Amino acid sequence: MPTLDQATQDRLDRLRATDKTGIYHSDEPSHGADPEGALAVTLDPTFRIEVVRVADAAKVRTPDELRSALDAAWAMALAQHVHDGPDNEAPARERERPRAARLVLTPPPLTHESHHRHEIRDRENARPRRLRRGGAVGISHNECVTVTLPAALTWGRLEVDPGWLRNTSAANLGTAITEAYHAAYTRRDS
Repeated sequence: MPTLDQATQDRLDRLRATDKTGIYHSDEPSHGADPEGALAVTLDPTFRIEVVRVADAAKVRTPDELRSALDAAWAMALAQHVHDGPDNEAPARERERPRAARLVLTPPPLTHESHHRHEIRDRENARPRRLRRGGAVGISHNECVTVTLPAALTWGRLEVDPGWLRNTSAANLGTAITEAYHAAYTRRDS
């Protein structure tokens, strides 16, 4: 059993207190790699990224390729965690099949607002969006990688300087992504 730092253990205890699915069953980290083998991630038991290791930087030389590979590696680590979970499937309950009920739907009456709601929606979408309360932005030490975490999620939007990405080494890339995620987690936790 690995030793967790106190902050991770506290987070895990809070998550387990409200967990109804059993997903936080383990204290073990999860590992996953993208299908191309370009990069791998290690997630802590609360699904935060601990380490990003880039094996082949040539396969992730554009921001879109990097985001895609990181998304796939994170998803594989999560799938590995779920697959390694306890076999505690509850037996299926015998119950009656649902029956369709006749339902008559009547549309609401048209109003000026409902008739022009597409214009209202377009005006709302044109406004600059702010991070919701609890969200955080993390930046790597070299300021070439930025991660934007939404509130209550361990996974966020990755932005990378394309010029730096084309020329960096695999080790520097993995370190910068890890630093950005850790900075975002630290900022959100404080």
